Amino acid sequence: MSSSTLLLVFALFLICCVHQTEAQRGTVCVVLSTGNTNEDAGPIVFNLERKLGTEGNCTVNYELIDETIQPNDIVAAREGNVTFLNGQTMATVEVQINDDDEPEDAEQFRIILSGDSIGAVTSTSAIIADNDFYSPWGQWVGDCSVTCGPANKTETRNRTCIAVRVSRCKEALTDSRIVDCNLPGCPTGWSQWGSWTKVGRCRRCRQRFLRRRRCLVRRCRGPRRQGITRTCDTPGCPRSF
Repeated sequence: MSSSTLLLVFALFLICCVHQTEAQRGTVCVVLSTGNTNEDAGPIVFNLERKLGTEGNCTVNYELIDETIQPNDIVAAREGNVTFLNGQTMATVEVQINDDDEPEDAEQFRIILSGDSIGAVTSTSAIIADNDFYSPWGQWVGDCSVTCGPANKTETRNRTCIAVRVSRCKEALTDSRIVDCNLPGCPTGWSQWGSWTKVGRCRRCRQRFLRRRRCLVRRCRGPRRQGITRTCDTPGCPRSF
């Protein structure tokens, strides 16, 4: 066998080895995404699967393409790569979502794979579903019908539909709850006696005093006032108290 023939055989052998190595390395496809995801429920996850071989390391590139989303709707690098290690069959690309307060329609973007190790399915889309349908709830409002004692009150709060399409607001715009009024206990019976006060003038070294109390309920038993007589505290009068 001539030297040229040997070189040709060796070259074919190397080519076969390269092709076999590439085949053993396998190919990578996009197989699944989380699909429709609310703004406040991110991130969106793309699953990548390595098929037809798992030998050695395998790297693919990806790019995120805006289809209907705004530039600030996702918080992630628009380009990157994923490396599968020897024997690894699954990997993910996570895309963080910006949960803004702006009412908007559902928006879509796409991931596209590129490189020498990509398979048949190299692209898929994901949708960011807007969750900004309602304004924040207002304050709870409600009054008690009594001023003391155990009691409950009904409080209500409201919100408005701010969605781009009003038909998306399918939940209630008014909410209610029953809560305790947390009132002080109601008074029972009589109030405390008031201070003693003089009634009239001192006569014959005797002074009349009177004190009163109030009935705090509809009916009370007992006197509303009390009276006593004491020795006047004036010169010439004996002190008896």
